[in-house]
Amino acid sequence: MINLQNLGYSTMCGHGIIAVTTALYETGVFTLEKSRLNIDAPAGRIVARVNHDHGTIKSISFENVASFTLYQNLVIDIPYNGNDSLTIKYDVAYGGAFYAFVDIDDECNIALGLTIDASQTAELIHYGKLIKRIVMETVDIHHPCEPDLSFLYGVIFTSGQNCISTYTVNDIRSSNVCIFANGQLDRCPTGTGVSARCALEYTKGRLVPGKRLCVESIVGSVFRGEISRVVDYEGYNAVVPIITGDAFITGRSQFWLDPKDYLKEGFLLR
Repeated sequence: MINLQNLGYSTMCGHGIIAVTTALYETGVFTLEKSRLNIDAPAGRIVARVNHDHGTIKSISFENVASFTLYQNLVIDIPYNGNDSLTIKYDVAYGGAFYAFVDIDDECNIALGLTIDASQTAELIHYGKLIKRIVMETVDIHHPCEPDLSFLYGVIFTSGQNCISTYTVNDIRSSNVCIFANGQLDRCPTGTGVSARCALEYTKGRLVPGKRLCVESIVGSVFRGEISRVVDYEGYNAVVPIITGDAFITGRSQFWLDPKDYLKEGFLLR
């Protein structure tokens, strides 16, 4: 499965996995008698599972690729307020794609003045693009096996504030927003990002097998991540995460290719 975005295609898309799996089962392409689905993505093999109650689909879970922390507690200086600069602290982790995580609650990052709220969409996109560019210019992002995956896909701002969904007492609660590709804002919690976050929280000692990480998006949707198992992945102390979320069919469309169409191969304008 390949997911397109405004800069090309994604190496893996968690909500794409959830959406495609939902559509295939809801429309009867597959039956619930076989509720596991293997999906190949550029990042590797993803195993999706339908969670249902007497034939009614409740959610989709998928086991992602091995996810690991690349860097912790790095700092960069970014332009801020005209001629001033601001020092930002961040981590880098992989969950099917590499992300720089910026905790906006951290005392080093509070001066950004950001919140995970739709009213700050412009500010989040601005700082996400800025931080992504500077991190890409200053830090070596490398995947141990796949050179094609060795790039920073996006910046994820995280916060422990303003979580409104229902959680259990043992859950780690967080909100986040991902700015990826060419300034695209992800309205969902970002499946590869939550996978990378599982690895990061495991590295920091906050997430262990049997505990859940619940991440709320900028529009209130939730992905729940947990550790299936801990593995050694090319020298990295990695985790294999399971991410759970939901999707709903909203319509159906068809695309046609006319051999006489001189723009049939498409175009890109920026």
